[in-house]
Amino acid sequence: MRLLLSALAVLVFVAGCSNNDGPTERIDAVDLDRVLDAFEAALKSPDPTPAAPASVAEAAPASEAAPESQGEAAAVVDNDNGQAPSGAEPAAAVPAEDPDRTKAFLARFGTELNSKRLDGDNQVGVYVRNDGAIEGFRDLNKNGTKDAGEGQLFWLEVDSERSRVVVSQMIGGEAYHRPYRTSGLATGLIGGYILGRMLGRQNSFYSSPGRARPRFGSMNMSPRGYHSGAMSKARASASARSKGGSRGFRGGK
Repeated sequence: MRLLLSALAVLVFVAGCSNNDGPTERIDAVDLDRVLDAFEAALKSPDPTPAAPASVAEAAPASEAAPESQGEAAAVVDNDNGQAPSGAEPAAAVPAEDPDRTKAFLARFGTELNSKRLDGDNQVGVYVRNDGAIEGFRDLNKNGTKDAGEGQLFWLEVDSERSRVVVSQMIGGEAYHRPYRTSGLATGLIGGYILGRMLGRQNSFYSSPGRARPRFGSMNMSPRGYHSGAMSKARASASARSKGGSRGFRGGK
């Protein structure tokens, strides 16, 4: 019996020591470069109801996403020649909401995202928020609707002033942003419709008093390939917090 009690005491002590660093903080985040690749593919899909092109326009390849902007008046720079693209096309009328077209685009975008297995074995769901942003979330029950406990993975907004969209996420409490240049979307693609609808909802939402429109020009844009460094930084920070919290485990007086 004495030997048994001694063995139990050792096990309890070892278990206590193994928890000195506290629980490990899990860091999960999708790669925004791959989100933009999926978004581009969805933008360029055939439109089930072709219409005239709408406001924010022709999608350039994701590899030509705009670099970091400098201030509110910054121009979008073409990565190939370092020059700002020629003058933006005048904004056309924002298309009327068509639930079937919106649903078709979101289904295609979701299919593109999940074909890339962005969130491991989890399914990614997407929906258009009231402010016009498209939000991606971890669709744990795979019902296509964001339910309680299904965390945000990214959100994508139109920056019409700079003819681009900006996709954002939080990793370890820090915001990361990636740009995608747009200008003059061709007729027959669903992208013109969805970008126009995103902008229409955005303008309507932020026209209400007390709602501050996002300051896209002051956002620090991350370069392509940012994801690995961002994850390493977040994990190092989580590890430091965990070790710092363990300092109190030294026994009482």
